[in-house]
This record gives sequence, structure tokens and C-alpha cells, in this order.
Amino acid sequence: MLDKFLRKKKAARNDLVKYREIFDRNQILLAEYIETGKMEDSSVPLPEGRYPWEHLYGYLTIPECNWETAAEVTFIQSARVDYPLLMRSLAYGYIQTALDYYRLHHFFARFGREMKCAIAAHSIFRLCFAELAGLDKEARQLYQVFSTGYKRDWFIRSKSHIGDVLLLIYSRYLENLDLEKRGLERPELGGTLDPRVDDFAYPDVLAHWDSTDNECVTAVLQRLCDEQVAQAASPASKFFTEFKTGNWCYIPYPALFVLKLRQNLGLANPSFSHPGFGELTALMPTGPMNMVVDEFLEGALTRLRSQDFDEQAFFALRR
Repeated sequence: MLDKFLRKKKAARNDLVKYREIFDRNQILLAEYIETGKMEDSSVPLPEGRYPWEHLYGYLTIPECNWETAAEVTFIQSARVDYPLLMRSLAYGYIQTALDYYRLHHFFARFGREMKCAIAAHSIFRLCFAELAGLDKEARQLYQVFSTGYKRDWFIRSKSHIGDVLLLIYSRYLENLDLEKRGLERPELGGTLDPRVDDFAYPDVLAHWDSTDNECVTAVLQRLCDEQVAQAASPASKFFTEFKTGNWCYIPYPALFVLKLRQNLGLANPSFSHPGFGELTALMPTGPMNMVVDEFLEGALTRLRSQDFDEQAFFALRR
């Protein structure tokens, strides 16, 4: 399985080129929205009380994926994580999450039911990016959306439980974190999450991710990396996982996420290397970072805010 993964990893150096047509087409459509404030199907009247940006379903996700793919290509070529590219990806993903949350929050009032299977499984990697960047507020906001969505079945379910374990770990991390020491208020996030899937695959990871025993921690990192390799290398037709989209496959985000959360808690991290990814501790960020809002996203935000979009107000929605 490792050999197949390494072959796919080598071939993935061309993924950014393959994605270019999709990305370019999307940017044309997004530019039309920025210029006119309307979507491509603007001939169809909007229902009363709806905003044009409620139909921006994938317009920000495509540049998000494009810049994440660019970071993966850099990693494949140079064995380094290009965090500025990931921060550019995160900026799009963060705003897309606010858009999704508004839509899903209001869906119940409009239709009397939850919208099932409305958030992509890989969206949880946005939380990994925010934590790796040291963006405390943004990470809490993303977790608020994802934990709410987890309990209300908003996610497109994958056959992997990687997204589940990352959210479950983060809910326990928040319980253990000394927020006062970091100058943060404890958010009201609804308590610790429990698995919502049958035969949850990673009880060992959940039990030992914050262990003080280096052997246990090494086993957790090995398991996460081995699972990512196996899932990314398996045929796409075998089962759907977070690592089947053409993105997210070749940088060990789940393992880096665990290392960063442990670092935040003041826990010692072991040196760990994996044949699929290299030395993980060398891939960790060296300090805090900010999201990178490029010119295109800045233009989109200007247009969005002219139509009453407010990401801070949206992230604060509760029901």
C-alpha cells in the first residue's frame, strides 16, 4: 500500500495543472458576482428574504481547494509545507464556512427540518489549518459550526472516521486547555462530543492522543499516518473518504493537528518520522500565522458585505 501511495504522490505533482480549467472557470463566475452582485442564474427570481450569496455553494471552495493543492504539490516537490498557501486556502474556507452556517442555520426555520449531507467531510481540515496557524478565535468559530453540524447530521458522511476523531479530539482538547492563561473566554460549545457512527474506528487514537507516554503518542501518530496512506492509495471506487477528493492526501494534517494540540497543552511531542510523509516534527509551523486574503477574495468580501454578509455575526448564530 505504501508503494502505491508513493506512486500516486509522485503523479500528483500534475494535479494543479489538471485543476486549472475548473479553477479558471470558477474565477470567471466569481468575478461576475463581484462585478454585478448577482449569480450566473440571476434570471431566476430569489425567494423573499434571500440574499444572492446564499447560492455561492462552491464558488469559494474551488479556490480553497486550488491553493491547498498548490501546497501539496510544493510538499511533494520539496518536502516542506508551504503555510502561506495553506493560509490562502483557509481564508476561502473560513468565509465559505460562514456562508454555509448561515444557510444551514436558517434552513430549519424555512423548511421545518435540518438539511442533511450539506457540508463536505474534508471541511474539517479547515479546523486543522486554523489551529496550526494559532488562530484561536477562528478555530473556535469553525469548531462551533462543525460540532453543531456533527450533531445535526449536516456532514456528507464518509466511510472513514477521520473527521469524527478530529472533532472528538478537539472537544476534549477544549476541556483541557487553560483558556484564561491564553486570554480567551471559554466558549459555549455544547459539551464533549461523542461518536455518532457505528463501530467507531479510532477509539485508541481518542484514548491516547494526549498521553504523556511517548510510545502511546508514537502509536497514535503511526496509526493516523498509516490510515491516511491506506485511504489515499485505495481505489476511489472502493469507499469514499476525506482523502478521495484529489486534495488533502499528501500532507499529514491529522497527525500535525494532534502534535499542535499537544503543543498547546504543554505536552512533550516525540520525534516521529513516517515513510509516506517524512519527519513530522520538522513540518510543524514555527510560529503563529494569519489568513492570507488575496485580491480576489477581498473583492468578493467587499461585494458580500454590501449585501449584509457579516461573518462574525453569522458565526455567533445559535438555536
